[in-house]
Amino acid sequence: HALNEALASSSVGQLGGSLLLCATVAAALGLFFTTRRRRCPVDVPALPGLPFLGSGLSYFASPAKFLLEAKKRYNNAPFFLRCFGHEWIIVSDRRDCRSLLSLPERTGSMVQANADLAGFALPAGTFEFGKEENGSNHVSNTPIIAHSVRPAVLKAWEPTLKVRIAAKLDNLPNTGTLDLFSFCRDVISDVTVTVLLGKKACEDEKLKLDLVGLFLEADPESGFHSPLVAIRAYLESKVLGERRIYAKIRELLYPIVDDAIEDAISGTPRSSEEVTVVSSFARLFYERKCDSNPDKLRSKRGDIADNVFTFFFAAFSNSFAMAAWTLYHIVENTNGIGDRVHAAIDNSDGNRVVELERCILEISRLYTPSTVLRKLLRPWTIPSTQTTLPIGTTVGMSFYSYSRDPDIFPNPLDFEPRRYDKRSNGGGCESEMVGFGSGGHPCPGKKFAMLEIALFVVGILKQLELKAVGKDNNGMEEEDKRDAFSVASFSVPKHHPEVDISQAGFIWRPVKPVLVEYTQR
Repeated sequence: HALNEALASSSVGQLGGSLLLCATVAAALGLFFTTRRRRCPVDVPALPGLPFLGSGLSYFASPAKFLLEAKKRYNNAPFFLRCFGHEWIIVSDRRDCRSLLSLPERTGSMVQANADLAGFALPAGTFEFGKEENGSNHVSNTPIIAHSVRPAVLKAWEPTLKVRIAAKLDNLPNTGTLDLFSFCRDVISDVTVTVLLGKKACEDEKLKLDLVGLFLEADPESGFHSPLVAIRAYLESKVLGERRIYAKIRELLYPIVDDAIEDAISGTPRSSEEVTVVSSFARLFYERKCDSNPDKLRSKRGDIADNVFTFFFAAFSNSFAMAAWTLYHIVENTNGIGDRVHAAIDNSDGNRVVELERCILEISRLYTPSTVLRKLLRPWTIPSTQTTLPIGTTVGMSFYSYSRDPDIFPNPLDFEPRRYDKRSNGGGCESEMVGFGSGGHPCPGKKFAMLEIALFVVGILKQLELKAVGKDNNGMEEEDKRDAFSVASFSVPKHHPEVDISQAGFIWRPVKPVLVEYTQR
């Protein structure tokens, strides 16, 4: 951390960092291309590719499209994929996917697999490392996040969230035009920072803008705008221990983290303070990780700051896009969803609108392109082939392909939130959803995400009357001009916005602004 902060603190440091980068690139390339090519641990077909790179260039051009084509190529059979030094067994058969999704974390670790793949993009203090009974490594950060989103905490946050959302809407002129995704990003970032750091921090506009700006720079989906940027981030993490941007983030968060640490040490009663993520983390570290030792807790300020930012990373990156797509389909009244949501809001005397929750689940299904990965901490047998994979193997599946399986989701190309109604003909599909985790891997932040999105959407629909502007501003003008693979390959409004199909993990975002006109009610 000291070296990292020194390099980021001056122009000399920047020059030194550039020279270090050049030297590291040369050394790394030599290492990459001389590394012995490992063999697949089992007898399955292997996709061809270059040393180290494997099929990485094709995969990251469009992960969902690449895996869909490979699935067809191997007729749903498992295959071996090498991708920028990572090696995966990809399964496509429905039985294999369901079995993989049902594995508990202690057997097939989602956290470990994603830490191996993208851990370099997160702060060094994000993950906890340990050992399994069988001697294999294990990492986890789920208990820390889960601790901060308990039902009692969520209930305490509701009034604050409503006030912040209402304040943002009140600041709008009586009429105007909104870029839907930019507006949702602004409001969701505001309410997320509020629950993260507290109302006082959120009222500091510069702090909020700096934090969101650093997030967007650190975010692999938006910040890694070229392969060279991603390579630089990877090499920084290997040489310095993490990316240099996290020194800036810590400096931004340290004053708030230090206050939360001192409150935890002094035992400030919860009734006299605002419940925030940072205060919750400080108490958790103090009571469970530092044995109530003040000096030990103060030495963990960097780890607490890292986990605070990782929470923001997880809570914000998908929520604003899901909220924007939900509003888009309500405005377009896709399959009658706008009429049903408005009616449900009018007839609801509380914050929970079931029709809206189903809409959010359907957004998650249709707009999530991610590859689901699990690293085996115990042997696992592939059901379709009865092939047993050894400990340490990383197994993956395409959620895009799985979410469009007609035997799992009837009429999968239709935008149909009613499929999650257990009384419907489909019998309810929520148990099959992967967007918020599934089986042994439920997302600990699901309830917070659903609460945040629902409060925002209900608030905006109650206060603003929305309508779409000219379709020529929203994306493709004619249905037959759309890429046959794009997100518009399901039944959506004719002028559905074009999306960036190169995204690998988060909810797809549009290439162009999505504009709506509004009038204050």
